[in-house]
Amino acid sequence: MVSDRKNSGSTMDFVSGATMTIEFDLLKTRPYAGNNRYMENPFTCEIKIIDDRGKEYKHTLPCILNA
Repeated sequence: MVSDRKNSGSTMDFVSGATMTIEFDLLKTRPYAGNNRYMENPFTCEIKIIDDRGKEYKHTLPCILNA
């Protein structure tokens, strides 16, 4: 798998903390289209980075299942 991440040119010296939270909606389940033996759920992925000054950067990526 090829990563599409971007490099800002910064080093990790400027990062004081980082978290990634993935949350699944287990109430919305359906068979996976590629193989109905498996189930899938929509989810969100939140990335939070805190720089060395204490400034927080946060981005949430939703994954919405198409009907």
